[in-house]
Amino acid sequence: MCLSSEVLRSYDLRNIHVGTIASHSALDVFDGAKDEGFKTVAICEAGRELPYLRFKAVVDEVLILKKFADVVNEDVMGRLKDLNTVLIPNRSFSVYVGYRNIEERLRIPVFGNKYLLKWEERVSEYNYYKLLDAAGIRRPKVFKDPDSIDSPVIVKMPEARRRVERGFFIASDRDDFYRKV
Repeated sequence: MCLSSEVLRSYDLRNIHVGTIASHSALDVFDGAKDEGFKTVAICEAGRELPYLRFKAVVDEVLILKKFADVVNEDVMGRLKDLNTVLIPNRSFSVYVGYRNIEERLRIPVFGNKYLLKWEERVSEYNYYKLLDAAGIRRPKVFKDPDSIDSPVIVKMPEARRRVERGFFIASDRDDFYRKV
């Protein structure tokens, strides 16, 4: 049996807290959790906690860690267990905590399947394209060479300043792609 399942059995199910890594999508998670009647836990890195301390309408608890990966430390997991926390994974959870820590060390219940998080990658042994293909789900064609663009496309490119973020534009054909890029 999964350790987080054992933890969940020890929880007070009338007092569940929804927790997530406090990054750009966290306030949306907390707002939705509040709409559903849950208490919330913002897991913050030191120096980044101010917005979450100010949004008391959607954030009930703020855990301040030296770094996000510390969420797998025994004392932090103990605090999360005391709060009956179920974690909602976001991209920052995967990036800053890391798949190995999530899969092997984390003993807090995660909404969804923590072993599928790595499949959300675009370029790795495990990636969502392989998952979609294996399931027989149609997906947009990927053009590896802009010269082969022969129909309207949605182009995803890294942003110039924030390389981990991506911007999007539509190109009607190859010539339109080169004009816009």
